[in-house]
Amino acid sequence: MGPANYRTPEQTKEISLQLSKLDKDFLKKRFDPSKMNQLGIYPDGIWSEEMLEYLIEYFDDLKAFYAIASKNNEAIISFLS
Repeated sequence: MGPANYRTPEQTKEISLQLSKLDKDFLKKRFDPSKMNQLGIYPDGIWSEEMLEYLIEYFDDLKAFYAIASKNNEAIISFLS
């Protein structure tokens, strides 16, 4: 999918701040499985209303991960494959 990405501690703090502004209601309002399928967003063709709670659970984990890294002044390396 692409190369690994390095986020400095300062970037990690900014990402954590921006993620903290998003809540479940915001995500629910913007979730459009039909459009995601139409656009071919990976994984293609699986998007449905039932997927929303699954995604929110992992989004909460992501927010917590960034919050802890931010608090500890840590950098983050991410890689999507």
